Amino acid sequence: MIIQLAKGSNGKYWSSDGGQVLCVGEAGEATGFQLELLGNSRVGLKTTEGKYLRGENNGVLTASGDEIKNDTKYEF
Repeated sequence: MIIQLAKGSNGKYWSSDGGQVLCVGEAGEATGFQLELLGNSRVGLKTTEGKYLRGENNGVLTASGDEIKNDTKYEF
């Protein structure tokens, strides 16, 4: 398993406390994510705590998905 850190355009790393995902952390505070290739140019992003990133209707990312569904798939 390879854990990746994500860095935002503001130079801060993605961090989550189990709720919203924010670009506010330093590298040592960042949440690690596992990329799961799902086929058809889609991936799932899973935290080290086992939660998938979900895209909420208002555009907010949360680390609250328990399984792969439409709102936890991202296209690349």
